[in-house]
Amino acid sequence: VTQRVRAAWLAPPLLLFALPIAAAMPVAVWQGLSGSAWSALAIDSQLPRALLLSIGTAVVSTLASLALTLWLVTHLYGGRAWTLLARALGPLLAVPHAAFAIGLALLVMPAGVMARVVALALGWSAPPDWPTVNDANGIGLTLVLIGKETPFLLWNAVALLTRPELALQLRGWLASGRTLGYGDGALWWRVLWPLLLPRLAWPVLAVLAYGLTVVDLALIVGPASPPTLAVIAWQSLQDAEAPRNAEGAAMALLLAALLLLCVVVFALLAAGLRRAWRSRATGGQRSAVVHSRVALARSVLWALLALYAVVALLLAASSLTGVWTFPSLLPQSWTGGAWQQVRESLGTVGLSAALGLLATFAALALVLLWFEATPPSWDRRVVPLVFAPLIVPSLLLMVGLYTLALPLRLDGSVTGLA
Repeated sequence: VTQRVRAAWLAPPLLLFALPIAAAMPVAVWQGLSGSAWSALAIDSQLPRALLLSIGTAVVSTLASLALTLWLVTHLYGGRAWTLLARALGPLLAVPHAAFAIGLALLVMPAGVMARVVALALGWSAPPDWPTVNDANGIGLTLVLIGKETPFLLWNAVALLTRPELALQLRGWLASGRTLGYGDGALWWRVLWPLLLPRLAWPVLAVLAYGLTVVDLALIVGPASPPTLAVIAWQSLQDAEAPRNAEGAAMALLLAALLLLCVVVFALLAAGLRRAWRSRATGGQRSAVVHSRVALARSVLWALLALYAVVALLLAASSLTGVWTFPSLLPQSWTGGAWQQVRESLGTVGLSAALGLLATFAALALVLLWFEATPPSWDRRVVPLVFAPLIVPSLLLMVGLYTLALPLRLDGSVTGLA
């Protein structure tokens, strides 16, 4: 009875979270079903290239992030580096996506720090033509997505593997495999990952959805002519003309359909590879621990941490940079003009901070209410609802939410944004 009373406390805030999402989706789908909008899309010359860029950057970055995550966990689990990884993921995830993209661009762009270091060694007088930022093939966008989504998948893997009941089982499985002459790497790939990968399906799907529909990173480091489909959709939704808005809604719906198609294709490929994986896993060939791979995994972890540290340092230094001509490694002058502009915009900064704090504390309160009021058996039931805002293309969700906000007079307001 007490648990039912506690669950009743949870109903109002849970509905506050769930109802807008549930109501926005059919509204957004309806907005995107305009026949004239789809006719305009069919003759848009940018569409084929934009589709390829969206799918390519999203799929490649997702597969690369997943592969890097699995490889690092396989070779670091249980060692000192694993503890370092678990502690470092929080600060890495706290770095905003846009800030990471800008910092990485400052590092790898044709006139960036890496090019300046090489220029000093080779005597270059002009920046090289490196396809690293705003390149036509989306290489820069793919690299940024890998850099930001790998810590997210690692965080989910760490959260999964540190569950007390699973951690105990893992130690037993690894000990049993060692007594049979198998190295830890072989045990992970033959036995453990086939068991654990399905539990990472939701986070991987969230990464794929984000890569397919990301706008801010694509504007900063992505291709421009044409951009990704998400950027074109965002630009259309920003237009003052209703037909262009309808095209943007149709593109957002198309992105949702592309996400569903990718999921179906991945499911079919996984089913086809399962038999080959099982044949390989049960082949009986033993393999010992390869210490060079463990050392390499540690080096990759340190490289990832160093990359984030360099990005933060470059962001801080660039905020004070004045004249900085190529190929000089250090700026010719420093200035605090940029920070003066920030000081003159404290109202905007304060509003952003207030919205962030409000959203954070509201989410924290809802999570604590959930943990306090519900039995653990409810957790699995709520997973689709929790991941819905991460998996549903954000542009499509925003189309529905904005349409719902109009009659409630919440559009363009701090309350509506909160």
